[in-house]
Amino acid sequence: MLHRRSLIHGKPEYWTSLLRKRMKTSFSLSLVFTAIGGVIAAVVGLFFVRIVLTDLEASGDLPGGFGGIIASLATAIQIQVMSFLYKSMASWYVLPQVQCSAPCMHRQRANLQAE
Repeated sequence: MLHRRSLIHGKPEYWTSLLRKRMKTSFSLSLVFTAIGGVIAAVVGLFFVRIVLTDLEASGDLPGGFGGIIASLATAIQIQVMSFLYKSMASWYVLPQVQCSAPCMHRQRANLQAE
């Protein structure tokens, strides 16, 4: 992000190149869609696990009631893993941007209102 003078009123403004903005947007979108795909794959996998466990219970290879317990544990583990991944992704990518850009925007608004 560059600091330059406005062409309209000459006051300082923040500017970034369109190429850099498009690259960041493309990276963000690909990251979000990858995360969505991961969640969908995990949920579909949990449904298959539940189907297999139900079949095992029906055939007598697994005692009754254990399939639901194992499926619930697998769901809880999946939730914790996805939570860890999203928190890691947020601290790695999103939070540094928010910490850098939010104060800059507030300072810019304060400067414009003061003048």
